[in-house]
Amino acid sequence: MPLLKGHTEVTPRNEFYYYYEGGLRAVRRGKWKLQFPHRTRSYQDVEPGQDGYPGPYNFINVDKALYNLEEDIDESNDLSQKYPDKVKELEKLGEIARQKFGDQITGAVGSEIRQPGRPGLENNKRIQHLAKNKKITLEYDFYPKYTGGGENGLLNGIKGTKNFNDGAWQGFEYKDLEATIDLEKVYQLEKISAGFLINQGSWIFAPKRVQYFVSQDGHSFQKVYQKQIQTQQNNKREILNLTAQLNNKKAQYIKIIAENIKTLPDWHKGSGGRAWIFCDEIVVK
Repeated sequence: MPLLKGHTEVTPRNEFYYYYEGGLRAVRRGKWKLQFPHRTRSYQDVEPGQDGYPGPYNFINVDKALYNLEEDIDESNDLSQKYPDKVKELEKLGEIARQKFGDQITGAVGSEIRQPGRPGLENNKRIQHLAKNKKITLEYDFYPKYTGGGENGLLNGIKGTKNFNDGAWQGFEYKDLEATIDLEKVYQLEKISAGFLINQGSWIFAPKRVQYFVSQDGHSFQKVYQKQIQTQQNNKREILNLTAQLNNKKAQYIKIIAENIKTLPDWHKGSGGRAWIFCDEIVVK
């Protein structure tokens, strides 16, 4: 079994839900434990690390399996074929857990999920600009846990800090950020800028390429900015602000495309895993 970050006892009947990185990996009732299919990091078939540092991870697929923990503490004997009724019983228990607490493996949100207690946005910088609270259309959905404040989170006038949990950042796992903004009328624009968080320890990387486009009619777009960003190891938490100077170019529509590196590089501790893009405010002046 993969490393267990925590489990939650939910009833007096010795029932447990085993979660890891937001995914429901297994459930237990009494002596019976059902492991759900999932993909996990492993040191199986990889070279060990040196000088106290871990080696690179391998990723393996774990199959559904049923174990009797009183007789098989090592979880080496799968009894799912022998006891199909017990599998069904524990599958129902798992579905209840997903409905209540969510599950990143299946995409279940969870009816009892709430944001953890943390300082609010009182200390985040507020700014005014032309695009604040205007209509924005995203080609790809942001991750439900990192909304930046909701559908309009990239245009709410609140800048993010270096803390990706401050509530101001919108997060995209393995997806590109592609946003189109309607300013509602044509303006002479001075500049467009956007902030991107770098926190590689939390799998958050700068985009590999960022492009800005403008249009007067929403159909014909002109590229006004492009930045290629080389992916390099960076142990600091930083905010990368990318600005395009427009010299009073006329536009009503703005499109921003930030390309995700998708897969974590070989030198990263989560090599082969999915990378994130975190963006805060898209500022238009």
